[in-house]
Amino acid sequence: MEIDENYVYQINLDKINEVKSKIENDINKQGYENVAIYINSDIFDNAFLVKSVYVDLSCLCISKNAEHNDITRIKKHITQIIQNYLNVDEEEVLYND
Repeated sequence: MEIDENYVYQINLDKINEVKSKIENDINKQGYENVAIYINSDIFDNAFLVKSVYVDLSCLCISKNAEHNDITRIKKHITQIIQNYLNVDEEEVLYND
């Protein structure tokens, strides 16, 4: 039995895009706007495993309803949000700010 790599690729790409969208929406609801999430995974592998998550905070806008305004606390909060959706360790969440 042979696995169609294009099918696996498309399924995993769809998973990444869906999770990325959910994470970014959740982060935005918490008052941290313009945060971009990039998920690093081998999308050709049958087992969907996330290697790392890159968080771009270079355009971060903190709204009035944000729980934190300290960048260290914001990063911790965003990491927790990411971990609600993905099985990654804190060390696998990388930031650019």
